[in-house]
Amino acid sequence: MLKGRKRPVRQGAVNPAPPRQRRGGLKVISLRDVSTLPLRADARGVPWGGVNRPRAAQARDGQPFVVVASRFNEPITRKLVAGAVDTLLRHGVSRTNIKTVWVRGAFELPVTAAAVGDSLRPQAIIALGCLIKGQTPQYAAIGNAVAMGLMQVSVSKCIPLGFGVIVAESFSQARARAGGSMGHRGQEAALAAMDVARQVRQGFSA
Repeated sequence: MLKGRKRPVRQGAVNPAPPRQRRGGLKVISLRDVSTLPLRADARGVPWGGVNRPRAAQARDGQPFVVVASRFNEPITRKLVAGAVDTLLRHGVSRTNIKTVWVRGAFELPVTAAAVGDSLRPQAIIALGCLIKGQTPQYAAIGNAVAMGLMQVSVSKCIPLGFGVIVAESFSQARARAGGSMGHRGQEAALAAMDVARQVRQGFSA
């Protein structure tokens, strides 16, 4: 063979990968090597740096739906809980698979939801509460904090979460959203939680 002449490649053959080299005692690998490395996961089956695998979600199938509710403005929140539980039952969830956890106020919802996620690994969490405007805008500040906290719990733990916290300027506005003329936030939160939980169980495909 003439010196410097390229060796012909048969049709359909794959070019061999370049030899691995070492730099400073460290092995250098190619991008092709990286694509074949096994995906490491934490104890919950969640790949590090990635999203939940379908099989990790399927492991929660049969786990409970957990309703986390605030006692503050209880005449409203009890209606929200009743509507959420009724919605779960009407859509085939067994009563034994529905857990209800009460907390003192809406501000305690995120940390309680996080603890429930760690201890029960539920199919979904339904967070319910009611904040009504007083003489100061504190209700709005708490509402924003609660919404951000619950979103962080849902995303960080990859647990579907239905948001059913009413933030209203008056008791009549809140009552209208707890089974009145403006709908039922408890039912809506339960429906949203079930829908996302079903999609997570089934997995996603391109």
